[in-house]
Amino acid sequence: MHWIDNHTRNVLNWIYPPRCLLCESAAEPQGGLCIGCLRALPRNFASCIRCGTPLSTQGVCGACQTHPPIFCATRAPFRYQSPLDHLIRNLKYGKRLSLARSLSELMLDHLRETPAGDLPQRLIPVPMHPKRMRQRGFNQALEIARHLSRALQIPLDYQSIARSLETVPQATLPHDKRRRNVHGTFTVRRKISCDKVAIIDDVMTTGHTAHELARVLRRQGIQQIEVWVLART
Repeated sequence: MHWIDNHTRNVLNWIYPPRCLLCESAAEPQGGLCIGCLRALPRNFASCIRCGTPLSTQGVCGACQTHPPIFCATRAPFRYQSPLDHLIRNLKYGKRLSLARSLSELMLDHLRETPAGDLPQRLIPVPMHPKRMRQRGFNQALEIARHLSRALQIPLDYQSIARSLETVPQATLPHDKRRRNVHGTFTVRRKISCDKVAIIDDVMTTGHTAHELARVLRRQGIQQIEVWVLART
């Protein structure tokens, strides 16, 4: 049974208290982590407002001043460091799909501060190539986006853009080869009729994947494109 009411959930939590995903102590409801582990998460307090790169003070990094990305803003509440990287790897490579909900709740703590009028009209998870989808069994970006969509009441669109080319995983390539690796990767299946969207992914490293997807979305006439990721390297 996939659905239980709040009363039943509370009873089950009383009988079987939730444990912290990192240290297995009594957990807080949000994100499945205890207070200590929540405080230990690497917050990205100061970052580039365009690409999310961690900075000493909030602003626009030198790279974005010289070569601004197609997307207009990046929301990355955490840095890709311990212990958060452990949870993300367990989701992607350990196939612990239940972690998608916990990680999305950590993102929601940051996103809920956004005024309703500033929220996007669609959420676009970064597509995964069908072959890799068969190998992994799920798309972590899509699973995180599902929870964000329900919580924020923003429509989820995972069918309009497809990943038509199978590429080498970005994490295996040096920085200077990543842009070329994803060029021409995404194709449009159907037109997206809205003015503002958010690209959803788990981690942003160089930003080349988000940039390429944003390029395709901009060609659809979408002017306001944000990138929402859990963590930034």
